[in-house]
Amino acid sequence: QTADGQPVLPNAETPADAEATLAALTAARDDGLLTVLDTPYALPDHAGLAAIGASTDLDAQWARADSVMLATLRSNTASQTAYHTKPLTTTAVATLARRKAPGLLAPSDAFEHIEGKPATGLHPLDGSGTVAMIPDDDASAAIEIGPAEFYDVMFDRIGPDPIVLLVEIGPGSQGTATSVQRALDLIDRSGWLELTPIEDLALADDTAPVKLRTDIESDAPAGHWRTVGDARASLLAYREAAGPDDPDVESLSRALLVAESGLWAGANGAWGGAARARDMTEDVTGFVASEFEKITIDAKDVTLSG
Repeated sequence: QTADGQPVLPNAETPADAEATLAALTAARDDGLLTVLDTPYALPDHAGLAAIGASTDLDAQWARADSVMLATLRSNTASQTAYHTKPLTTTAVATLARRKAPGLLAPSDAFEHIEGKPATGLHPLDGSGTVAMIPDDDASAAIEIGPAEFYDVMFDRIGPDPIVLLVEIGPGSQGTATSVQRALDLIDRSGWLELTPIEDLALADDTAPVKLRTDIESDAPAGHWRTVGDARASLLAYREAAGPDDPDVESLSRALLVAESGLWAGANGAWGGAARARDMTEDVTGFVASEFEKITIDAKDVTLSG
C-alpha cells in the first residue's frame, strides 16, 4: 500500500515497473547480460492498428526500429527482418513481402487448427505466399526441463518434417541467453539432431496450409485505441498543413509510433503501461490543437452590390 494507506493493485503501473526492473537485474546476474534498451518500435498491436485503420504505419515502425538498432548498437539488422506481435492480421502479413522475409515465425495459437490439432513446423500460409514457421511448444519447453526429457520429446517427433524450437528471452520471459546455449549444446551432443538454416528448408508438396485466426481482437483497455486513433488523425492533419519535413511532425510521429506498441501490455499482458502510452497520444493531440488555435483568418466585411 501507499504511504497514506491506499491499496496498490498488483497490475498497477508502479509495481509492474518495479517487477520488470528486478527481473532484468536477476537475469543480468544469471547470464551476465543486461538489456540497456527496450524500444517499443516495430512491435505494434496489429489488431489495434487494424481497428483504427493504421496498418500502413508498419513500414514506419520497421524503419524506425532499423534506425534505433543502428544508432545504439552500430549494427544493421538483416534486411529481411520484420517484427510482428500477435494477434497477426492478413494486412500485417502482406507487408512481409516488402521486407523480402523468407518466412513468418509465430506461435501456434495465431493459426487455426489443422484437423483439430495445433499446427507446428513449417506450413504454407494460405493465400499469402509466405511460409509459416510454428514452434513446437512441448519441445521448446523441454529445453528447460532437462536432457532426458528433451531427447524423449524430440525422438517422438523423428520424421521428415522440421521441428521449430523457440526460446523467448528478454524482460518478462522465462528463457535467457543460457537457455539458447543449452538448446544448441543439446542438439550438438545428440548425434542425430542437426540445425538447418531457414533458407535451406523446403516444404513438402503435401504439406497442409494454415490460416491465420481472425477471431482475435486487441486486449488493450477499452478506449485505448480510440485515443491513439484520435491522435493519429490529428497528426495526419498537422502533417498535411506543415509538411512531412517539419521538425515537429518528426517528433510527434516518433511519439505516436511508440504509443502504438504492443509492449505496453507488459510481460503479463495486463497493459500496465497503457496509461503512459495514452499520455503520449494526448500530448500529440494537445500540441496539434494548440498549433491550429494560432491560425486566424483576417476577413473584412464585404458588401455585394445588387
